[in-house]
Amino acid sequence: MIKKMSGLDILESFKDTLEKIKSRYLKDIKVNENNLNKKKDLEKKLDRIKDNKKEAEKLLQSQILDLEKTKKRLEDVNHELEKLKEYEVYKKQLESIKNLIQEFENKKREILEKKAQIVFELSTLIFGWSAIEKVYHENKDIEVNYDYLPTEIVRNALNENKCPICEKKLDENHRKVLEKYLSLDKEFIISVKDYNDLTKKILELENERKNLNNQLGEVLTKIEEYNNKLKSVEKNLSEIHAEKLIKLYNEKKELENQIEIINQKIGEFNNQIKFFEKEEKEIESELKNLAIGDSNRIFEKIKFVEDLQQIIINAITNRRDEIKKEILEYIKEYFGKLMWKKDLVSDVEFSPNFSLNVYDKYRNMILNRLSGGEKSVLTLSFALAMHKASGVNAPIILDRPLANISGDTYDKLIEMFSKISKEKQIIIMITDKEYQQSVEVLNELATTIHILEMNENSEVKIAEKYVKEVI
Repeated sequence: MIKKMSGLDILESFKDTLEKIKSRYLKDIKVNENNLNKKKDLEKKLDRIKDNKKEAEKLLQSQILDLEKTKKRLEDVNHELEKLKEYEVYKKQLESIKNLIQEFENKKREILEKKAQIVFELSTLIFGWSAIEKVYHENKDIEVNYDYLPTEIVRNALNENKCPICEKKLDENHRKVLEKYLSLDKEFIISVKDYNDLTKKILELENERKNLNNQLGEVLTKIEEYNNKLKSVEKNLSEIHAEKLIKLYNEKKELENQIEIINQKIGEFNNQIKFFEKEEKEIESELKNLAIGDSNRIFEKIKFVEDLQQIIINAITNRRDEIKKEILEYIKEYFGKLMWKKDLVSDVEFSPNFSLNVYDKYRNMILNRLSGGEKSVLTLSFALAMHKASGVNAPIILDRPLANISGDTYDKLIEMFSKISKEKQIIIMITDKEYQQSVEVLNELATTIHILEMNENSEVKIAEKYVKEVI
C-alpha cells in the first residue's frame, strides 16, 4: 500500500524494465563469427546469474521479514518474562513471611506458657488468700493476740473442704497451699510483713500478666498482618505458573538461536548477491570485449540505461526515506492528539519493510504491550497519517474505530475526530450500543447521522436520517 501510495511500485517496475532493456542491448552486441558461440554461452551464463541474483534477493527479503517477526515474538516473550520475574520475588517473600510468622508463633507460645504459669500461680494465691485477707483485715486493729491471723480459720476451711468466704469447694491445689500453711506449726498463719510481701507479689504477678497480655496482643496483630501478606503473595504466586516460566525461557532461547541463524542466512544471501553482481559485471565486460567496432552505439545505449538505473535506484532510496519520514511525522502528530497518555510512547519508527515499531522513553519496543484501546488509537493515527500523506482527496471511512475505548476517553476522541473532519471528511461506522453510549456528543458534533436497520429480507435500509445545519 505504501509503495503504491508513494509511487515506489512504479519506480521499482521501471527499474526492472531498464534491466530487461539492458539485457536486450547486451544481446544486440555484434561479434565476429568466431566468437558467436562464446557470446551465446556468456549470455546464457548472464541470464542464469541474473535469475540466481533475483532469487537470492527474494530469499533475502523473506529472511528479513522472518527476522522482524522473530524479533517481535522475542520482544513479547521478554515482556512476559519481565512480568514473571516477580515469581522469584514472590517466592522469596513467601519464605520470608513464613519464617516471620513462625518466629511470632514461637513468641506467642512462649508468652502463653509464661502467662499460664503466672495465671496458675496468681489464681492459687488469690483463691487461698481471699479468706486469709478477709480475716486479717477484720482483726488487724485489735491490739492483743490478733496481730497475726490464727490457724483456726484455715483448719476449719480444710475440715469443711470449702472456702470460708465464697464457700466453694476447695480443689486439690488450694488444699495443698492451705495445708502447707498449717504445717508451719505456729499459732499464726501470716505476719503483717508476710502479708504485705504476699500482696506485693500478687500485684507484681498481675502486672506481669497484663504486660504479657499486651505482648500477646502485639504478637497476634503481627501474625494476622503477616498471614494477610502471606495470602496476598500466595494469590500472586498462584497466578504465575512455573511451567509457563520454563516454557517461556525455552522459547526465548530458541528465538535467540533463530535470530542468530537468520542473521547468518541474511549475511550469506548478501554475499551471494554481491558475488552475482560481480559475476554479472565480469560477464558484461567480457561481452563488451568481444564486440566489434560497430557496437559503439549499443555501448552508448547500455551506458545510458545503466546511468538511468542508478538514478532510479537513488530515487527509490530517497523516496522511501521521504515517505517514511512524512508518515512518521503524521503518525506522531495524530497519536499526540488522540492519545490520552501523553508519556506512553516516546518514538515510532519504520523497519526497512515498513513495519511499525513503537518505543518508550527507554527505547524498549512496546507495541505488543499496548492495551486494546491504545492499539486502536495507534491504528487510527497510522490510517490518518497514510491518508494525509497520500494527498488523495477522499473521505476517511472508519469501521468501529473506538470499539476498545469507553467513558470520557471515547467522547474526547469523538471531539478530536470532529476537529480532524474540518480537514477531511470522516465517516464513522458504530453499533447502536456505541451510539447510545455517547449520543449527546455525537448529535452535537456529527454533521449527518444515518441509522441503519435490517428488514425481514436481510436488506439494510436507512431508518432515520439526521442532518445538522452547517452555517
